[in-house]
Amino acid sequence: MNDRARQRVFVLRVLVVSLVATLLGRLWYVQVLSGPTYRAQAASNEQRQLVTPAPRGEIVDDEGRVLADDSYEYVVTVNEDTLAAQKDKGLVVLRRLAPIVGESVADLQVKTRLCGDKNAQGQVYRSPDCYTGSPYEPIPVKAFAPTDSAALTRALVVVERSELFPGVAISEQQVRQYPYGSVAGQELGYLEAISAQQLTEKQYAGYQPTDLVGQTGLEDEYDKELRGTDSVKTVSVDATGKVTGTISQTQPVPGDTLVTNIDAGLQQAVEKELANGIKIAHSQNGFGTTAAAVVMNVRTGAVLALASLPDYDPNEFTGGISTANYAALTDPDASNPLIPRAYQADFPPGSTFKISSASAILQNQIDGATPTSLSTCGASYTAGDEAFHNFEGEALGDIDLLTAIQHSCDTFFYKFAYDAWVRDGGPRLTTAQLAKPDQQLFVKMAKAYGYGQATGIDLPNEFTGVLDDRKQTAAAAAYAHQQACLGAHQHPTDPAREAADAKTCAVPLNQAEALQAGDALDFAIGQGGQVDVTVLQQAVAYAAVANGGTRVVPEIAKAFISSTGKVTTVKPKTAGKVPVSAANLAAIRTGFTEVVQDPGGTGTGAGFPAQLDVAGKTGTADVAATGPLADQPESWFVSMEPVSDPQYVVAVMIEHGGQGAFAAGETNANILKDMYGLGGHKAVFPGGKVPATLPKISATGAITPPQKGIIGVTKEPGQPGGTPVIVAADGTVTIGREND
Repeated sequence: MNDRARQRVFVLRVLVVSLVATLLGRLWYVQVLSGPTYRAQAASNEQRQLVTPAPRGEIVDDEGRVLADDSYEYVVTVNEDTLAAQKDKGLVVLRRLAPIVGESVADLQVKTRLCGDKNAQGQVYRSPDCYTGSPYEPIPVKAFAPTDSAALTRALVVVERSELFPGVAISEQQVRQYPYGSVAGQELGYLEAISAQQLTEKQYAGYQPTDLVGQTGLEDEYDKELRGTDSVKTVSVDATGKVTGTISQTQPVPGDTLVTNIDAGLQQAVEKELANGIKIAHSQNGFGTTAAAVVMNVRTGAVLALASLPDYDPNEFTGGISTANYAALTDPDASNPLIPRAYQADFPPGSTFKISSASAILQNQIDGATPTSLSTCGASYTAGDEAFHNFEGEALGDIDLLTAIQHSCDTFFYKFAYDAWVRDGGPRLTTAQLAKPDQQLFVKMAKAYGYGQATGIDLPNEFTGVLDDRKQTAAAAAYAHQQACLGAHQHPTDPAREAADAKTCAVPLNQAEALQAGDALDFAIGQGGQVDVTVLQQAVAYAAVANGGTRVVPEIAKAFISSTGKVTTVKPKTAGKVPVSAANLAAIRTGFTEVVQDPGGTGTGAGFPAQLDVAGKTGTADVAATGPLADQPESWFVSMEPVSDPQYVVAVMIEHGGQGAFAAGETNANILKDMYGLGGHKAVFPGGKVPATLPKISATGAITPPQKGIIGVTKEPGQPGGTPVIVAADGTVTIGREND
């Protein structure tokens, strides 16, 4: 063998040895180093987990009346494996089943194909055209109530002739129900299948694609506490995916029962009074479109009722809501019944905002003001070259602050707002004006009362309202100026609009951004677009005056009771103190008392029971609207009682309801009559007292209320609002009056 041949053999030997070494190294890596990993993966390929939802916790009111719970319904299911094993992939079975369940064959095929599988063309099935659940569990194709005897009779054919329906069965499944329908429906919320987006969010880690989760209201806010711990069954499967046995199974842990501060009797009464308040508005030639109210404990923040109209019945979402019904609930022309207007909508507060302005005047001693010092309540107040008029031109002469509150005199407040604006530098356009300290006393006091920020209520998506200081007002004005400059050249078919935009654009930007005297005056009486509030914010602000200066955090949850009986109470929370002395708060309460109890007070005609010692404030808030709505203000009334030892605040707003003394005032008075059983109304609270203890829940689930003699509550359908206001694309406003 020559040298060249030896070299070739040597190279070949090296290659063989290298290949053998590589193979042995790989075998060692797979079998030794990575052995546990691959063994775990192999085991997981032989196991599957089946998740069964735990019973969802009940939601009950303060007396133990069930507001939301689980019930059961029958469901026809199909085993996809059994269908797939047949020559025709179960087509004959589905054709037999279709008339029984009232579904088309095509719909049943969609419901029984698994997401991720492929069709004949190799395309992957994706939601919603497939079943998103586990392929190892029967697929539900039709549900019906146990009381539906006709459906049950048809479905029993599946059991009686099982040989004709291989893989088809009847079982039970949990469904959420709301026994009182629309009563507190907006606050309870509803359940729907978890969305693809929600599955990617941290708070839904561990949730299954078929899970039902709370989408709004308390069902959303306390989803974790209510859902409990699901049952997990681990099964073994063979190479074809068929289940061969059970490896392990955990038992479900039911969700906690949520005891709320809401009283269903009061809630239903408030909802009915709001509907009546809309009719009162109509009788006073108001349009009365929507309404909202809050009843709250001024010391703890416990929310006893939180209501708005229009509302809806959350049972509509059980089992999936139809497209038509969902469209009706989100229809702007029907005032969007899904919106809980007590905390997810804001409105100009009108004179109810004087609670903040009066505090700013007294606490900062603007112009040396005290509760007894005098200032003029004239028919009008002139700022610069513009006159600002009092309501209906009323002129009372020199009066003190308490009388100004009693008669709701705008011009009294104008003077103090104007003087504060001047001391801040007025429009702040010159160097001299800018040199003056910008205190914004009225804005700072409003912020201290919680305006322009969330109250912290335990409900999702709360509105913060609007509270614009100088900087925010300037930013809004700059944007409006920019849009006007664009609009001056973008509407050739509307020369009047272009001319108006051109005139606005011609104003120098620094002047456009300036806070004018009229802005400051309007702000002081809750008008002008710089301040919008929620009904809940008004309840919190008035509670602070009533309780001595503490801003409470409104709370619906009262306690959680676990399936083992463990009780976890929700402690009241506060958001700080308002910077107003006890003496000044007492003076403001006196002014509110005169509104209701003294002759000439703006609220004396509302009908408040004298024995309740009520104080409160009217509000008639103009709206920035054109056409028929231009002279249809928001009607407000906020009350507290009893003045000697305040316990409750009631805030009511009737949108486009007219003067606050009428629609909102009378509604507010009627709510208090319902609470205490006065004026021919049946008492919601026995003896006028809310329950001091929690309802008792036995091991069997039986609930004992903490009080005897509580009123009954009936199931209500969703209630509409009042007059629909329809705004067309061209801006035309159409008003439809309901038949009262």
